[in-house]
Amino acid sequence: MSDRAEKLTTKLRKEFGTAPIWDTTSTKIYLDQGDSEWNITRMYCLEIHDYNRYQPLARMLHRACKKDIGKHPDITEDMIKRWLALDYKSDVQVRAKYQRLFDKARPEIRRSKKLLVEMRRDLGDCHMVGELHVLRWLENGLTEEDIKGKYKGAIERASLITRAEALRYRLEDEVHHKPAPSVPELLKRVRENPDVDDDAIVKEHGQD
Repeated sequence: MSDRAEKLTTKLRKEFGTAPIWDTTSTKIYLDQGDSEWNITRMYCLEIHDYNRYQPLARMLHRACKKDIGKHPDITEDMIKRWLALDYKSDVQVRAKYQRLFDKARPEIRRSKKLLVEMRRDLGDCHMVGELHVLRWLENGLTEEDIKGKYKGAIERASLITRAEALRYRLEDEVHHKPAPSVPELLKRVRENPDVDDDAIVKEHGQD
């Protein structure tokens, strides 16, 4: 690498800042093809201008990723700006890269996601349990078997809640002369007497 290219690149960076897609090799190529230092300076300024226009987008995405995914101590606005300038052209791509690096920095997050997916596959889906629940259980020292037990319990509770909600709609539709019990009241009833038949509850509620 020529001293002239190195010196000019250093001078450009000092004067205008660093453009990630421009290095000493870039300067040497332009010098070797006969470009003047003034013309190289002008082209470098254009690169800096193009790079800096991503700053507002980088700031917005950095703030959104910290809010939606979590704070990563090593990912800065400038890093996201480089991603936008070099590799990524959509917020989806940036968020995906941020998520990968965030998960890599915290192995327990990947473990919680993996465990949740496996439980959904093996035990069934449960809207009451998400990634944050599993992560919190892991951080509190619960074993995978303990967590699976909690997940099974959540599935049972969710089933009872769904049953109580459906039963209330049915009572509203079929028993018109008296108000239907609330969902918490019906939930308590079916939880205390899981073998009770819904038809029997409707019949009993309809009696004067």
